Amino acid sequence: LGLENYLAGVLSAEMGRRDSSEFEAMRAQAVVSRTFAIRNLGKRKTDGFDLNATVADQVYGGIGSETPLAWAAVRETSGQWRLVESRSACGSGSPSVYRASCRRRQPVVVRLFREQRRRRVRDR
Repeated sequence: LGLENYLAGVLSAEMGRRDSSEFEAMRAQAVVSRTFAIRNLGKRKTDGFDLNATVADQVYGGIGSETPLAWAAVRETSGQWRLVESRSACGSGSPSVYRASCRRRQPVVVRLFREQRRRRVRDR
C-alpha cells in the first residue's frame, strides 16, 4: 500500500466525514499523519508490517472509509511532512503525537511534552 493511499484511509478514519469548511484541519492532519507514518516506517518490522491500523499507531479505515475531502487534503499536501531541527544536515521527522479522545487521560501526553521541553533546554 502506497503512502498517499494509506493516508487517505487514515484521514477518513481519524477525522470522519467533514464538510469543506474544515478543509484546513484536514490538510493539517494530512501533514501530521504523513509525518507519523514516515517517522515510524519499520516500527513493527518484526511483525511483517510497518504500522498497526488501530489507535496503537494510526487508525486506518481502508478504501471503504475514504472520503473525497480526505483525498483532496492528501493531494494538496503531497510530500509535506514536519522536520525537527537537528544538528545533522538531514534532520529527522518530527515526533507527531496527537489524539482524538482518550477520556480525559491527558497526563501521559502532558508528561511527554514536559520531557521534550526539558531535553530541549538541556541541549542548548
